[in-house]
Amino acid sequence: MRRQLLTLLALAAVAVTGCANVASHPRPVAAVPRTATTRSIKVDGRTRSWLQLTPAGPRAGSVPVIVVLSGIKATAAQEMDRDGLLGLPAAGHAELVYPVSYDKSWNAGGCCGQAAKRHINDVGFLQALVPKLDPGHRRPIYLAGYSNGGRLAYRVACTDPSLVDGYAVVKAMPEPGCVVAKPVSILQIDSTNDKAVPYQPGDRGKEHPPATVEVADLRGADGCASPPAVMSRGSLRLTTWTRCHSSTQVTFAVYTGGKHSWPLNTASTPGAPTLIWSFITPHH
Repeated sequence: MRRQLLTLLALAAVAVTGCANVASHPRPVAAVPRTATTRSIKVDGRTRSWLQLTPAGPRAGSVPVIVVLSGIKATAAQEMDRDGLLGLPAAGHAELVYPVSYDKSWNAGGCCGQAAKRHINDVGFLQALVPKLDPGHRRPIYLAGYSNGGRLAYRVACTDPSLVDGYAVVKAMPEPGCVVAKPVSILQIDSTNDKAVPYQPGDRGKEHPPATVEVADLRGADGCASPPAVMSRGSLRLTTWTRCHSSTQVTFAVYTGGKHSWPLNTASTPGAPTLIWSFITPHH
């Protein structure tokens, strides 16, 4: 873990100087100046750590917080390098937090890796982390997760939905038995040819339910009955229901192609980092 945290700090230090290019973008983007801090807490007798990237300037204490959960077999440092949020100029108005997983995995309630096998209390970790990030909950906090990290985000939405103000799930479905029963604001990102997460009933995929079924269930839980707003750009089709109960929002982003990879920004199509920022902006 010490080596991983040193790698995180090294990557963050490059971002803080404003001299780094984010590899996931088609062309160099100047990084937003940030202060990088590594912190830790005890959860069930185990030390859990995270990297906190705070934008410089007087507004640092008032910006929203995005907690990013890495995919399976990826360190927090690798996720930070992959997701493109550090290179997104608009995300300079948010604090980015990268929790460190257990053996590159999260316990999403049956899945995945060593975290599930050893019954690591990752929900408890996030429940302890959120108050540390923003005592008194004076700022909006969002939970974003990719693949295995997205499954953990769903587990939180099922068991403690009000812990954060919104969820962004990239190519993941909840574990069996995990049902989002209360209204939550959520951005669900999928691909039509993802062999891990089926797009619609009848498609190949290991996870269940298909994305279209899960989004329909989320709309039902949120009471989203009005017609949605629909936008298409490049290979992306974005459908948003905003007139829901409890002022929540359900957004369904579907890429034609892309399989199970993290969607990147291209010249014609917005990627996941842009979608995540656009999703949280109206809420704060």
